[in-house]
Amino acid sequence: GRLVEDYEVVDVYVHGDQTNHFFKVPLDVGYESQQLYSTEIMATNCRAFMFNLRSCYVGDFKTTNYMAGAYLFGESDYSLVALASSRAGSMNGHQSGWFYDGVNNGEPLGYAWLDWWERVFDDYADPEWGAGKVVRNPQGGMIFFGDPALRL
Repeated sequence: GRLVEDYEVVDVYVHGDQTNHFFKVPLDVGYESQQLYSTEIMATNCRAFMFNLRSCYVGDFKTTNYMAGAYLFGESDYSLVALASSRAGSMNGHQSGWFYDGVNNGEPLGYAWLDWWERVFDDYADPEWGAGKVVRNPQGGMIFFGDPALRL
């Protein structure tokens, strides 16, 4: 499969839970739901430097065989970083660009991560409460797994 080819970044944007990704696969008429289990990822030598797992709960490291850990600690001898959410929500579509802007400018991943967080908090700030007072934040469970000093 594609995960054994060499990539710098794999960005996964699907439904999920602690140990699964859920895909809708198009059929001639309608869709079929398919699951990808963390145990399948663990058995694959995933060949990406970083995974941005935009899927609910996959970063819940309190769960045995949690999905983000499967990408980093399975059979892979190459994967070094995973971004994942420990609760419902993830790095939203247009907001992921805020992270990748820093990455593309050569910043260490940790700096790009901090820049992203600052923009998220500004984006969700409640004007009545003041800057940084977040009313709702679907990114609140996002976790950086790996070495923040790395660069792409």
